[in-house]
This record gives sequence, structure tokens and C-alpha cells, in this order.
Amino acid sequence: MPISMMRAFVLHLNLFVINLILGSRISSCKQTLNSMGLGDRLYSNQTLVSQNGAFTLGFFSNSPNAIYLGLWFADTASSPKLWVANRDSPAPTEVFLELTNEGNMILVDSKGKISWMSATSEKNVEMAVLSDTGNLILQSNETATVVWQSFDYPTDTWLPEMKLTSETIFRSWKSLINPAADRFSFRMDDYGALELLWNDYVSYWKADLSIQPSTFVDTTQNRTYTIILTFFSNATSSYYTWMERDNQRCYIALGQDGVLRSHAWNEQLKEWFVLYSNPTNACEVEHLCGPYGICDGNTLPFCKCPPYLTPADSKGWDQNDWSMGCVQARALNCYTDRFVALDYISYNLSGMTSTGSNDSNMCEKLCSHDCTCVAYICSADGMCFLQDTPLVNSQNSPNFGGSFSLRVSGSDNLSPSRRTLKVPSIIGGVAGFIFLLLLVSVCLFIKWRAAVFRASVETFSPGLVKFSYKDLQKATNNFSQTLGAGGFGSVFAGRLMDNSLVAVKKLETRLTQGEKQFLAEVNTIGSIYHMNLVTLRGFCAEDSHRLLVYERLPNGSLDRYLFKANSGGSQQLLDWNTRVGIALGTARGIAYLHEDCRDCIIHLDIKPENILLDANFCAKLSDFGLAKLIGREYSRILTTMRGTRGYLAPEWLENVPITAKVDVYSYGMTVLEIISGRKNIDVKAELDRWYFPLWAYKQMKLGKFALLADERLDGRYELQQLKKLVQVALWCIQDEESVRPAMRRVVKMLGGMVEVTEPPIPKSLALLEIESYAASHSAFTGN
Repeated sequence: MPISMMRAFVLHLNLFVINLILGSRISSCKQTLNSMGLGDRLYSNQTLVSQNGAFTLGFFSNSPNAIYLGLWFADTASSPKLWVANRDSPAPTEVFLELTNEGNMILVDSKGKISWMSATSEKNVEMAVLSDTGNLILQSNETATVVWQSFDYPTDTWLPEMKLTSETIFRSWKSLINPAADRFSFRMDDYGALELLWNDYVSYWKADLSIQPSTFVDTTQNRTYTIILTFFSNATSSYYTWMERDNQRCYIALGQDGVLRSHAWNEQLKEWFVLYSNPTNACEVEHLCGPYGICDGNTLPFCKCPPYLTPADSKGWDQNDWSMGCVQARALNCYTDRFVALDYISYNLSGMTSTGSNDSNMCEKLCSHDCTCVAYICSADGMCFLQDTPLVNSQNSPNFGGSFSLRVSGSDNLSPSRRTLKVPSIIGGVAGFIFLLLLVSVCLFIKWRAAVFRASVETFSPGLVKFSYKDLQKATNNFSQTLGAGGFGSVFAGRLMDNSLVAVKKLETRLTQGEKQFLAEVNTIGSIYHMNLVTLRGFCAEDSHRLLVYERLPNGSLDRYLFKANSGGSQQLLDWNTRVGIALGTARGIAYLHEDCRDCIIHLDIKPENILLDANFCAKLSDFGLAKLIGREYSRILTTMRGTRGYLAPEWLENVPITAKVDVYSYGMTVLEIISGRKNIDVKAELDRWYFPLWAYKQMKLGKFALLADERLDGRYELQQLKKLVQVALWCIQDEESVRPAMRRVVKMLGGMVEVTEPPIPKSLALLEIESYAASHSAFTGN
């Protein structure tokens, strides 16, 4: 080798060693950074710390070949990871974080592969800082303008001062050690309610906290934790945020079990503990334990497999990832399978079909000879059901009642009657062959009958049950207790085999379509799920009988609580906040029907009698979709229904096409009654108050909103909310349907997302104002 090349080689080698030594000394001395400028890097042995020393950004690994960039509390032992940059793309080798000269923050492994980036090139980024609130910010150095922030891209944790907008989505970890985004999510919906979802479409918990600030106080180990949750809204944005009043160390996180929990740090005990959790029972989380998994909210872990079944993903199961559920420990063989009784399991009727039999032995035979049947249920009152889809949402519930039997492999426990019979004589062989032939024929017939029965319901929405008329006779005690009656028919109280309360509506109005179309419309109604809509549990379409089975709500209909003159009403007075919540909930239910269903559903009969109240007095709209079952003659039915005329939009009298705006009008009239606690038309009222909408307009113009509130409230209301409700209601009852707001806009008006202005007076009310009371009285009463 030439001497010049050797000298050059030695020189480069010396420089490499010097750089290596200096680099190691620099990195060993500089373990923490307060900020990063263009071209700066953060290595695996370094961290970025907030100015107040509360938060740390650095690297962590929970498993081999999986390195993540995360954020955690700096001085708290066993701190949870509050934010993970590359949660779905872990780096397999050593990585470093760099703020490039182009202003883009990137996470690069030793092979040069980028695991994550901020995508902020050419956006004038000059530095990165970790704020005192735990927010990683990329900003311009001169104006400190925020170009990018981690608060806009959360993982599973909601920190104080972080804004939760309609664009913000928190997603649970896959397991205890895998931060990858999983099946549960937390968000604010378009109407301002907080919501937990499974697979982004099934809501299993929702709370509307947008009406007023919510304060949660918890006293634990002689320390008080006060969390204040606030909703802000203006013309450009709407969001939630929260804070801990005493500056205690707290955070809110969506667990990998789908439960939203607020956590606090106890400095004396050096441990984290839970302040609040929603839902309070983990077993309410949708699909928590996966197919066939059984949930027990009183034990840890929450999920377990039934006898003779095993976790489908044992490794994930050990890390509390139960999404794959349970599978048979041994393969099923249909004709040699057996059934095990799980009487401690509470079940739902999702995917089940009624056998129409009260014989448990027959129920078992039907399931046994149907290879698609996975379980059967028999209750004490004799109602039996078959299950032909994987079981979900099962819970451990001792003394629940009824008998639940699950299909399992019977390879080690064959029934003697199913073994091959050896008969020595020819006669015995012939007899045995004939007997076997008859047995096969009977089995095929039973299987055919079961298949025919299932074929009529297999296309229906999950959870929608087809009942026989005999089933509903038994559930309602032969339709003995009437809950109410209307233009469609009577409603009766009932109790199903799982002890759930239902309301059974007998459609007595003459139907205008055949059974096939009726079933199609029922299927459409049954596929609708919303927290402000009553759930359709099932139906009956047997011979000439047409019945609908709804969930029954404990507090009945709204009219029982509003009107003093209602002889069958309740003496309980609805407070102001409950009335506001009912108005907002009803609006959300109608908006969902109008705009979020596959086909727009117009209710056509919005009134207090059709607004039901659950145990917490949350509103649920009933009787939606029935107009399609009855047909276009529905308008004629409505105009002859007693008590409904006062809610009809002017279009009904003009013989013009009906649109969703008729519901907006009826809703506005209903809100006026919610405000006042009286009927809009009351001929016994004072001369100038007999028609409440006109009275409301007059008082609005005079600014005397207080005169419109239910006098029984005795001034216990919020004046600005009262003003808003009155103005929204009067916008809804405009003569011209084009002037009325859509229901989605109504929701935003009530939620403070859209400014509410003073509505004009419709021509009909202007004319009514100048007419005499006698003429008006005659026009509306027909006298």
C-alpha cells in the first residue's frame, strides 16, 4: 500500500476515534434537552424535558424489536405513557429523533427507515419544545406560532388543557404492552356529547355535558381531587377541556378494556388510583370479551372462557387483549356434539330466534340437528330460543334465571344411542335399518322446518327477534295491561323471558302493503340505534297479526310530567335542567332520523306523548318509522287523531308534498309545551293566552321571557337558556318550511354551536293577532 494512502487511512481512523470519544462524552454529559432546533437530534439515551420538569419525551420499549417515542410524567414512578408518536409502527432497531433543516420532525432507525414524521416541511418550523402541559409543540422561533402540536394527535390519554373537538379521537391500546390503536374509541359527537364507541360505529356509553360546566369531586386518602370539565363553543369551534383545580397530577385515559377512567397520583402512597370510570361496569363495554367470552366485572381479568373453550389468542389474552374471544378446545362434529348448561350466564337475544316451543327437550333436539346452532335458551315460562351466531356480550350473573346451554365437542362423551348398533340377526338388521331410515327422515324434517323458520329472520338486523303471537300473548298476560293508545293501535306492558320489560304495540290500523314489504320496513326500523331513540326489540308477523316489541322505559311518556290537567299524569315536577336535556335529546333523535339513517325517516307525529323517559329522565323518541308501515293515508289518520292537531305543520292543510320540515314544526310546538308546562291550545286560559305560540311571540318582542316559563318552577331556571329555547322553538314553527332550520342546525343552536337570533312572526300568527278571540276559538275548536 502506498505511504500516502496509509497516512490518509491512519488520519481518518484517528478522526473517527476522536469523534467517537467526543460523541460519547457529549452524549453522556447531555442526557436532557429543553428544546430542539433545526438539525438537532434526540438519541436513545437522551430525553426532552418540559421547562417545569413535569413531563419527559423519550424512547421506551415494552417488547423486543419494538421501540417507541413516547411522553410520560417525569418524576412519577411507573408513569403511564401519555402519548406515543409511532404507536402503529414501532422501530425494530435503535432510533433517533431529528428536527430536520426543512422543519420536519422525523423518527429514524439505524437503517435509515422513517417510523414517524410530523409532515411539517416548508411550514416555517424553527424549533421544538415540550410545554409545561405535556404538549410537544413545533413552532416558529420569532413569533412562537404553533405549527404542529401533539395535543392534536392524541393516542389514548386526555391531559388537562387539551381541547377535545369533533375532530379529536382517542383510541385504546391493543394490549397492556402494545400501544397500537385498537377497537375502542372516545370522541365528541357532532352534537356535543361525549361518546365511547366499539369499532367506530357501536356506541356503548354517551354523556352530554355541554349544557353547563361539570365538576367531579373525590376525596381519597385525606386528599381532595376536583376535576372541572368545561364545554366551549363559538361561531368557529366547539370543544371540551378540563383541569384539576388543586393542580394534582391527574389524567384521563381510555383503557384497552374500553373503559374511560380518570387517574390521580397519591404522593404519600406512591401509586396511581382511579377517581372515576365510565361505564362503571366494565361488562357494559361492547364486545369486550370477544366471541364466546364471558365477562365478570367483579374479577380481574374481566374476561374468561366457558368450559370446554379456550382463548383464541392465548398470548394476547395474557395481556388483557380479549378481542379474539374464545374457541372450541376440540373441533365440533355436529352429530356427536353435546351441550353444557351455563345457568350462571346472563344472555341477550341478539341473533336468537324463537322456536315456538315450550319443550326444552324439543329445543335441544332442534339445536342438536342444526349444525349452525351454537346454543339454546329455555326460560322458566317455557319460551325457547336458538342461537346461530357467535355469542357476544355474555356476562357472569348468578341466579339470572333461565337455562343457557352451549354446544361443545362430544368426542369423548358419545351418547350410547348414537353409537353403531350391532345386531346379530338379519331380522334385527332389517328392523334396525328401517328404524335408522325413519330416524334420519324425522331429523331431516326437523332440520328443514328449522331452516324454514330461520330463513324468515336470518336477514334481519342483529338483535331483532321474530316473536310468535303466542309468545307475545304470554309476555303481556294476554294483553291485559294497557299503557296507551293512538292512531296506530294500543300499547301493552309485557315482560320477556330474560325479565326485561317491553312495550308491545298492536297495529290495528289497516296496512297498505304485503307481509314482505312490512318485514322490510321492520328490518329498517330495527337497524336504527341511537341513545335518543327507543329500541325496537322484535316483531310479530303471523297471519293477520302485526305487532312491534319495544324496550319499555320506566318513567313513561313526557306528557305525564308536563301537564297539570292530565289526570293520569305524575305529580313529579321536571326541573329546568331536565327539561333542557329532554329538548336537546329529542332534537338529536329527530336529527338522526332525518340525516344519519340510510334513508331519511320522517316521524310525522312529534308530541310529548311520543317522547319517553328512561330511569335518568333522558328523552327517547318512540313510534318513528311507523308512517312507512301504514302508508300515505297516514296524513288522514293524523288529522283525525285526538290531541295531535295542535302539532301539525301548515303543509298538511295545503295538500303539498310533505318533507322532514313537518317534524321541525311539531318539535317547535313540543318545545313550547316543555317550557310552559301547558298545552299550546287551552280554551280555558286567559283571553290573550289561550294560544300559547302567539303569547310567546308577544312576550319575546317585549323581552319578557320569564312570563313564558312554567310557573311551578318558581323562577328556578336559567334566563339565557330560557331565551334560547323560546327563540329556537319559534324559529321551528315558521309558516314557510324553507325558513325553518333543519334539525341538525337546531341541535347546534341548542348546544351553543350556532348563534340564535330573534325569529320573525309568521303571517298566520300576525293575522290571528288581529282577529277576535271568539273567531279564533271557533276556528280551532270547531264550535
